[in-house]
Amino acid sequence: MKSIRTKLLLGFGIILLLVVVMSIFTIVNTGKTNNLAEELVTDDLEELIIYQTLRFNMAERIAVTRGYLLYGDQELKDKFFAYTEESKQLEKDIQGYLSDTERPLAEEIITKSIAWGDYITKNVYDVYDQNQAAAIENNKLVREDAVEIMNLLGSAVEEENKTVQNMGKDILTNGKATESSNIVISIIVILAGIGIAFFVANLIVKPILQVVGRLQTVASGDFSGEEMVTKSKDEVGTLIKTMNKMVTELRSVIEQVRNTSEQVAASSEELTASAEQTSTATEQISTAIQEVSEGSNEQVSTVKKSNEIVLEISKGMNQVASSIQSVAELTVETTEKSNEGNTVVERTIQQMNDVQMQVSETSVVINALGDKSKEIGQIVDLISQIANQTNLLALNAAIEAARAGEHGRGFAVVADEVRKLAEQSGHAAGQIGSLISDIQAETTKAVDAMERGTLSVNDGMNLVQQSGSSFKEITKMIEVISSQSQEVSAIVEEVTAGSTDMVEMIENVANISEQSSSNAQNVAAAAEEQLASMEEISSSAHSLSNMAEDLQNLVRKFKI
Repeated sequence: MKSIRTKLLLGFGIILLLVVVMSIFTIVNTGKTNNLAEELVTDDLEELIIYQTLRFNMAERIAVTRGYLLYGDQELKDKFFAYTEESKQLEKDIQGYLSDTERPLAEEIITKSIAWGDYITKNVYDVYDQNQAAAIENNKLVREDAVEIMNLLGSAVEEENKTVQNMGKDILTNGKATESSNIVISIIVILAGIGIAFFVANLIVKPILQVVGRLQTVASGDFSGEEMVTKSKDEVGTLIKTMNKMVTELRSVIEQVRNTSEQVAASSEELTASAEQTSTATEQISTAIQEVSEGSNEQVSTVKKSNEIVLEISKGMNQVASSIQSVAELTVETTEKSNEGNTVVERTIQQMNDVQMQVSETSVVINALGDKSKEIGQIVDLISQIANQTNLLALNAAIEAARAGEHGRGFAVVADEVRKLAEQSGHAAGQIGSLISDIQAETTKAVDAMERGTLSVNDGMNLVQQSGSSFKEITKMIEVISSQSQEVSAIVEEVTAGSTDMVEMIENVANISEQSSSNAQNVAAAAEEQLASMEEISSSAHSLSNMAEDLQNLVRKFKI
């Protein structure tokens, strides 16, 4: 993975994919259950009601005909024709609910019912007024046909009752299977989400904490230890490699500064020793001048020795100046490396800001998942409404069965079974709603976990900012070293100028000694000036030694 953004998007993309799969699975199974329930309510149940009504209608027409033959009541005759019209309408309505396997039986029932009705109309009701006995006899002739029609309707009712019961069982089975599958898939999604969250957090935070620990060690002045090893190619891997390079270069610069400071200290000690020797020689010159009567040749020889010593001092000063120049260059380079360190820290802060932004975007995605769960809850509410409507239809069917009396008893049993199935569907929908609530609760926990991850990222940013402050302190210390080096350089220039003046003075002393011993008094004065100059040189060399010691103390704070 090339970046932290890719890791975060991949991790939460997997979680989103699992939730989408779970949602699709739930929607598909819910659709199957809805289709079965809709078919039960709008097709098979309606067909069962029509068959029951036809059976009741047939029984009523038989009973009305018997009553008419007994009493000749015109009202009974009107009822027969009304029931006949109702039967024709029911026979027409049932055509829209028949399947290919159900159609032969239904057509047989309809054909025989129409034939029986036509026969009764023509040979019973139309004949009754002219010949009552013939009408009664004609009714007896088709009595077995009526019984057969009633039996066929009973068979049709029984078959439809079985179909309704089987579909109810299928709805219940699908509901239980959907509930079990949703529980298993929800557990898998929750466990996968938790695992991916911990994996991604550990993948990002662990190396950052290692970098922070290393930077804290460096900020305390400890540059020792092995380089951090990483195989990551993302921003954290780049940060670790850049930090390793920075620590290595800073270690090299500090080591060079330490060596240069030791050279400066050694040169200052040599300069002090040379100054002391020169002071001693100057005192000897003064004594020699006072004893000029003992021989100007001896004085000239002493002056030459002094000249050689001063030349050595001048060479030492040149070496010191060169060393100071090296120190100045190293401090400039150290300042640049420290600035690079500050830049790395600022880039680290920027990367931490990007991580914080990704965590916030992830929280938005999880909230969106919560919204999807609410939509699933709405679907479950729809299932509950369908179950309630089915229950209401079953109640209405039971009322109609009660009105039918003995003939509606079987239909009442079917209506009761449908009501039970509706209640079970409502109960299953309630369980699914409870499961959706659990998923929403787990989604809330995931949001809380992302908020805690945000706090950890903020702590990491604070630590990186502390490291940046430490780098700024290092830069200030290096600036102090640079300032002191410049002071040392100025002192060395003064010492060098004094050495040059002293060489000229010694040459003048030599000329004066060669010209005449009468100028001994002038030479003595020059010797006194030389002694004063050597005292200044000694003082400057002592200051240089102290500055070199201060520089070494500063460098010793860094452990390499």
